[in-house]
This record gives sequence, structure tokens and C-alpha cells, in this order.
Amino acid sequence: MSPGSPVSPVPPASIVAVLSGRPDSLEAVRWAAWLSQQAGLRLDVVHAYTREPGAGADAGSRARRESRERARARTWLAAALDECPALPHDLRLVVAEGELEQVVGANLREGDVLVSGSHGPAGLVSWGCRIRGCPVVLVPASGIADAPSTHPRLAATGVPA
Repeated sequence: MSPGSPVSPVPPASIVAVLSGRPDSLEAVRWAAWLSQQAGLRLDVVHAYTREPGAGADAGSRARRESRERARARTWLAAALDECPALPHDLRLVVAEGELEQVVGANLREGDVLVSGSHGPAGLVSWGCRIRGCPVVLVPASGIADAPSTHPRLAATGVPA
């Protein structure tokens, strides 16, 4: 490339963490927050939800559902970061309707780091590695993996542990 030619800026890599409210997902967000702080990279926390069977397709129903899901995601994110020793360098919460792979895929670029709980969908991990060429980190829940979460912020969300 010659010295005077225009260069299209390449956005810096980011960390994309999958948020579901499960204990391993919260641990993944904590680990991703630590990595974000250490590496100075943005952390995109992504929560996907699918349309409930029989739910209305009108704009009002969809807006109410998105509002509920966004509130749940904020609660889960707060629960994860409450116990986090390092806050993310830069944080963006993404809440969107759709299949997990599609929603994460819309927010994952080549060179990003995908972080998921160890009980996350295997297809997402394989997809992140093969399709996007991203490093993938699987984080287990701390303590006993099958024990229900006892975090007070999660008590009212109805998320299975």
C-alpha cells in the first residue's frame, strides 16, 4: 500500500459474552469482564430470546416482551458484575429476539473473542470457531455445576440453575 492511499480503519477486537442467567453464564460474563479490563477491549454482553408460543405478533406485544427481557438481562448482568473483581473496560448490553446463533453472529466479528458458559449450546461454540474464526472460551460455573444459584438477584427471575 502506498503512503498516500486511504486506509479503512479496522475496528478493534471485542469480547462477546453470552448471557442466559445460568450460573455458568454469569461466570462467563465475570471472566469476560476481567479480560476486558486486562486487555482494554470492549465487552459486548449478548442475550437472545425467542418468541413465546402463542404470543401476539403485534408491535405492542413485542415491545413488552423486549422490555421484560431487557430487564431480566440487566438483572443477570448486575448479578454477574456484583461479584466481579474487575469492571469491563467498556460495556455494551445487547438484547434481541432471535435464535442465539443469529443474535450472537450479528455481534461477532472475525478476531473477536467469544465467551460462553460451559453449558451453552455446542452449536454456538462450533459456529464461533468455524464460521467466524474466533477464539472461544468456555467457563464453568464455580462450585458445584449442578447446584442451583442462590444469588439474591436471581431468586425472582425463574431461571433454572
